Amino acid sequence: MDKPIDPELLHQCVKCGACTSVCPVYRVTGRESLTARGKIHILSRLVDPDSAVYSDILSKCLLCGACSEVCACGIDITRLLISARSSLPTRSDKHFLAKLSTIRSLGSPALLSGLSSLAKIAGKTLRKLPLDSGLRRKLSFLNPDLISQSHTRNQNLLVRLQPQKNKKQPTKFAYFAGCLATHLYPDIASSVFFLAEALHSGKIDKPSNQVCCGLAAMAGGNLDEARRLAKKNINVFSSHSLPILTSCASCFSQLKKYPDLFSNEPLWYEKAKKFSARVMEFSSFFHERLKDASAFLLSDCHDLKKKSVYYHDPCHLRFGRHQIVSEPRQLLTKITKQPPVELALGPQCCGQGGLFHLSHPDLSGDIFSHLLDQVGQTTAETIVTSCSGCLLQWQQGQPSNGKTYQVKHLACYLSDFFTEAS
Repeated sequence: MDKPIDPELLHQCVKCGACTSVCPVYRVTGRESLTARGKIHILSRLVDPDSAVYSDILSKCLLCGACSEVCACGIDITRLLISARSSLPTRSDKHFLAKLSTIRSLGSPALLSGLSSLAKIAGKTLRKLPLDSGLRRKLSFLNPDLISQSHTRNQNLLVRLQPQKNKKQPTKFAYFAGCLATHLYPDIASSVFFLAEALHSGKIDKPSNQVCCGLAAMAGGNLDEARRLAKKNINVFSSHSLPILTSCASCFSQLKKYPDLFSNEPLWYEKAKKFSARVMEFSSFFHERLKDASAFLLSDCHDLKKKSVYYHDPCHLRFGRHQIVSEPRQLLTKITKQPPVELALGPQCCGQGGLFHLSHPDLSGDIFSHLLDQVGQTTAETIVTSCSGCLLQWQQGQPSNGKTYQVKHLACYLSDFFTEAS
């Protein structure tokens, strides 16, 4: 993945413009240089890579994969841009410090475990900052109320799980929780455990020494850090050959790409290949196993069923090698007895994009506002998604029309419908 960019690959682009029609950044800026076509054109004529302007243009991409999906020439534009970012001199990137601090934090479980405490401080700080403060935007993902609600709900789920601890069920699956479910929103992880118990899928093992999947590091062009994290996770899950379930769409996408990180290391490539083959995505996993929902559903969920649901497709599940679009919708339909509402223009990116949200909060907000306008035209009352980044974006977003939504991770939403395992 970190090989020098092949000039021939850049010349494969025929400038058809298909990428402009699907690019979320182009939709809100109208700037040709920010499309895949524009970036490829710049890359093919670059003279001085040590340029802050050039770095800024490359950073204004969500890596959502929409352009690669419609490219008539089959160019893997996401991979191309990651390679380009990895070759940039760090001093030319004006967002370097913000990206570095985020990547370092995600790579350190000790730092991440302190974020819940930091959220309380951040909450007090946020209330004192002006509404247009840049610091407010940076800290807003540490919403203390949401984190507190997650921990309270997590305790309730643990009580519901308690009777199952003495049951001698075999361990059938391993669980890659991801940073959000491990450190900030533990109720996501507990919901996954609860559903597995409720559906008699067997016990799940969650290795305590797993680390960040490495997506943020790779997206920022820090491939050495992405490889370090990948090796750590591969080793952590190497003590058995159980299937590995993950409840985060972004983590799923990254874990499946581990072999790409080791194209120059044959031994690790084979290990990564075996590891990624074991990875399963949450909605597909439970959709496959939930043959008869009626045996497990609570009888007093009428209020939940009445609320119209909009399922937000994570870009990492919409595009790429492993497209998962119908499974979560079918799963929700089985549970609520009605299909999720759809947007008139179809699924769209929310604009979070991990490091993109930190580097370009205004652009991220504009893209999200566009999506909010579309959702506001539906009957949706509840927003459900399975991507950590998308979940944070929706929870932070404030609709200008005054309409508010209940926002939940798919695992948390589903667990509200289920009885304890019997």
